Amino acid sequence: MYSLYALRPVRTIPWAQMEWRYANLPVHYFRKALQSGTILYPDDQDETGLLFVENLINYQAFEMLEVLLIEWETVLPKQRFSRRVIKDRNCNESQGRLLKQVMNYAEDGPEPETTPLHEAASRGWGMEEAVEALKMQSYTTDVLDTPDETGYPALHVAVTNRHHKCAQVLIEAGADVNLQAANGFTPLMLAAAYHEIGIMRLLLSRGDSCSRTDRRQRCHANEKNRNGRIALHVAANSCNPETVQLLLEEGASTSERDSYGYTPLHFVALAVGSDSIGTNQLGRIFELLLGAGRADINATDFFGQPPLMLAVARNRLAVTQHLINAGASHTNVTTKSENLLHHAAFFSNLEMLQLLHHLDLSRISVRLHDSRGDNPWDVFKWCLHRPPEHELHGRRPTKEEGDAFVNLFRGTR
Repeated sequence: MYSLYALRPVRTIPWAQMEWRYANLPVHYFRKALQSGTILYPDDQDETGLLFVENLINYQAFEMLEVLLIEWETVLPKQRFSRRVIKDRNCNESQGRLLKQVMNYAEDGPEPETTPLHEAASRGWGMEEAVEALKMQSYTTDVLDTPDETGYPALHVAVTNRHHKCAQVLIEAGADVNLQAANGFTPLMLAAAYHEIGIMRLLLSRGDSCSRTDRRQRCHANEKNRNGRIALHVAANSCNPETVQLLLEEGASTSERDSYGYTPLHFVALAVGSDSIGTNQLGRIFELLLGAGRADINATDFFGQPPLMLAVARNRLAVTQHLINAGASHTNVTTKSENLLHHAAFFSNLEMLQLLHHLDLSRISVRLHDSRGDNPWDVFKWCLHRPPEHELHGRRPTKEEGDAFVNLFRGTR
């Protein structure tokens, strides 16, 4: 997917990056970042496909939104900002003016509407009657796909409410099984996120029974959304072995990359709940992806980061341990010439530093200079004595963390 106003791919900004933190901080931090070279584009989006602007409205970061609208004044194209983000907003007069300004750049399109189909999908009964009523009106299949105020068509609502029968009726009536909601999720992705095996099987069973040209009704495991993701990315991030196994059995590829270069294994490394799901469950996911799925454990994203580096940077202890046990290489160097020690110095907490200390990291260069000219020790010193103007970047290690990094660094030399 490419930008509407520039020949460049639409940019996905992961939640871990600094840009998102400004929304919860005084606006002067964001102004200073723009002056220092931070660039945001009108079509930047988060990892779910929601536009940066929509997120700012959702989190009521109106001061930051105002700064961006001024910044983009001469370049802002027409964007498909979802009208759902301004519905029923409690805001003051100045905030209301900002929302109207945003909507001036929204493309014309159908207003979100909660239809009888959405209501039936939500409560779990009455779907047959709702569809029959539509048939009496000589409906087109597009009516089945109308989004409600949350940006979800009726089929998505049925999936999120775990109503298998409602989903089945909608599919048989002609609902688009590949339609992406406002957040970029297809019905199959949502079913994977909600661990709804039955609905996943229902959707995937449409793959072989439909005409090759009937894309609305042909659901396949490797169907990509606008971010380049497939359902296996979502299942891996949800850390559910059952959904991962089903998708692999249906031919899902472990090598598919999203717009950020992440494979499903990267999404396991990013999973927020990975440290709380249990060793056996997490181990089963690695067994599936690396065994039957033949995933490349050292595959790198577009910045040269393998899953191990992401896990270390996010302090995912259990994932890091599983990756190490499975033979992940710890000698990768990113496109910014950073190695695992650079990441440890900048991101790692005490537990992660202690885990790394017990590894044989002798093949990692402690003298490697990154694109800023810093070796890992330089990065550690910078974090330790970070100047006030950079107080939002990196970790300021505690005494225990500082001692742990010193031990790790000395042990690596």
